[in-house]
Amino acid sequence: MMENLFKEEEAIVFTEKFAAFSKELAMRVYTSRLIGNNNNLVLHGGGNTSVKTKLKNIIGDEKDVLFIKGSGKDLSTIGPEGFVGLNLDPLLKLRHIESIPDSEMDNQLKIHRISSQSPDPSVETLLHAFLPHKYVDHTHADSILILTNQKHGEDIVKEALGLKIAVVPYTMSGLPLAKSVIEQYEKDPDIDAIVIINHGIFTFSESAGTSYENMIDYVSKAEAYIEEQIQNKPLMTPRTDFIPLKNFETSLIRTTQIIRGSCAHPDSAGRMRRFHVETRCAPDLKDTSLSKEAQDICRSGVLTPDHAIRTKNRIVYIESVPENDDELKKIINQAIETFKKDYHLYYQNYAQEKGIDVKEPGFYPLLFLVAGLGLIAFGVTREETCIAADIGEHTIRAKLRANALGEYLPISESHVFDMEFWSLQQKKLSRSNLPLEGQVAVITGGGGAIGFGIADRLI
Repeated sequence: MMENLFKEEEAIVFTEKFAAFSKELAMRVYTSRLIGNNNNLVLHGGGNTSVKTKLKNIIGDEKDVLFIKGSGKDLSTIGPEGFVGLNLDPLLKLRHIESIPDSEMDNQLKIHRISSQSPDPSVETLLHAFLPHKYVDHTHADSILILTNQKHGEDIVKEALGLKIAVVPYTMSGLPLAKSVIEQYEKDPDIDAIVIINHGIFTFSESAGTSYENMIDYVSKAEAYIEEQIQNKPLMTPRTDFIPLKNFETSLIRTTQIIRGSCAHPDSAGRMRRFHVETRCAPDLKDTSLSKEAQDICRSGVLTPDHAIRTKNRIVYIESVPENDDELKKIINQAIETFKKDYHLYYQNYAQEKGIDVKEPGFYPLLFLVAGLGLIAFGVTREETCIAADIGEHTIRAKLRANALGEYLPISESHVFDMEFWSLQQKKLSRSNLPLEGQVAVITGGGGAIGFGIADRLI
């Protein structure tokens, strides 16, 4: 069961620490960090939180202001400066328009900030604005997604979480989702949480502590329901055709080197783009890599479309690691080429179908599940690599439990594409232009002043 970590004495410390800001915002920071430090709720910039308050502007007029997490900001370390203040009244009026182009949405979120120096606000800003509560919390909790990503997801969610929640079908983030949520809420204002299929859960209250406690309570209910339903069911079926690796460490090194070399490619400027590597070799991940379910787990997409910009929609499965390097290269290169071809078709088909013109992305995979080794993640920067690895770990474990619970049903590729190539979502990604990004430098005499100085400049 998930532990409620809210403590009044800690909350008081936060209000004193951030005394230069309102008490409401300080409390918002405190409970946001409680959420952000639980990786079963959110991962690396996922989720969002907000608070509504009143502030006087430069001429002394008191205005209703929404403070919401900046897009991509990490809740685990967020401070008051990580929240974006926006004038609330103009945002509320957007509810009455039918639709809004992405460029105009971006414009509206910018022009209604109370400070031009603030970061971009969360893509869920309008949803937070439309809900009338002072505090709103949103997470992509693993256990909630295990419930929603099922053939009969809505029925399962209601059975697990009870009568004080509402369930909304998956809807594109932004104005469409905000309108769907507020319409559902107004049908039953006594609810204290809303679950979005394939997306996550929103809780809300006039109190920061209550909104956070509602989040913990509902996620705990989901976890308890899953455990009760699964009980002692096996999560996977071992393969019987796998030839054990002679040396795990050697096989891991060989495999990561070959994948990294196979994925190296020139970028648009002609510079060689190489990837950072992160390996995750926990026993359950190695067991999964040797299971009959591994292939389906890799093919069945992201838990929620928000993850697609970090991991792409599929994991590459390498079903064997032969001792011969040439054979291993052949297997890996074929798997990568198949992924690139499929990803290119996915991009071309949906871009044409939806009539959008977005820059063609890199087609290289970011996650590999390798038989006997576990999960291997790749990324342009060290940070992006670790993010992909963390999401990959949670995705694999959640899918195993989802399959044991019932019949896992991934979200459609069309919805994933919408989110993956949404301009407001793409802003979360770092755009590294460092000339040596992904390269490895060996420095002799690194313990001395000159060598240390060189190392410092390179990183």
